[in-house]
Amino acid sequence: MHVLVDYLTLSCKSIPRDTVLQKLHLKEEECQRAKSYYGLDYALIYAGVKLHISQEMLIVDLSGKGCRALESLYDKKLDWIDFIHFFLREEGSHLARLDIAADDICPDGEKPLLNMKTIFRKVQRNRKEYICKSQKIFWTQGDEEAVYFGAASSDRRLRIYNKALERGVDHHWIRAEFQLRNEAALSGMLYDYLRFTVEGNQQGNTNQSRLTVCRFWRDFCQTATKIPGFYVAGAEYNLERHRDTGRQQLKDISAHS
Repeated sequence: MHVLVDYLTLSCKSIPRDTVLQKLHLKEEECQRAKSYYGLDYALIYAGVKLHISQEMLIVDLSGKGCRALESLYDKKLDWIDFIHFFLREEGSHLARLDIAADDICPDGEKPLLNMKTIFRKVQRNRKEYICKSQKIFWTQGDEEAVYFGAASSDRRLRIYNKALERGVDHHWIRAEFQLRNEAALSGMLYDYLRFTVEGNQQGNTNQSRLTVCRFWRDFCQTATKIPGFYVAGAEYNLERHRDTGRQQLKDISAHS
């Protein structure tokens, strides 16, 4: 399994522009100057890494591509937790969005932890075999296979989807993508937010803690916590890389068990 940062947006008011560029491992002349869609004076862009700039505020905005580009700028030695704390320890900084992706990948036929058919069955049954902090649940099957827990506008939203189907590859690849905003970006925990259960969770149930959590979900969440920090994927994060490194990553996870 991989646990990686897949989107990050944060703002700061007290850190100089040149200091932020140094933290991004960038020089201004390496970047493209563009209009800021946050309404600031301008933006500097490098391969998905965007720094929006004004005299009063700086906004670091990293898409999934930008996260991988930043990891490459650090030569895959980026400590995401240290990177985020660098900004948040300064007065006037704010973490607006943090997306954490956990990938269940089996490039060589290993036994997967997650199964979309099982997840669809549990959310579609009348007796509702899950416990979730959000009441907004919907799913899509067909060209896309995905289950969404939480509204698009909420501070916490989880999407579990078939990444292999999205990419058009023939290996098992299920992604659980947790989108956290504002204060939820500092406090959100996957297992606390969602648990798939063996028994049905009837409406009005006041003893949810007595329900048995499915082994596949327990193992998936526990495996994620055994990985120290976030996985640094780099720009080449794709299925071909998984084929070469999948077995070694499973060994690394086992070593931290």
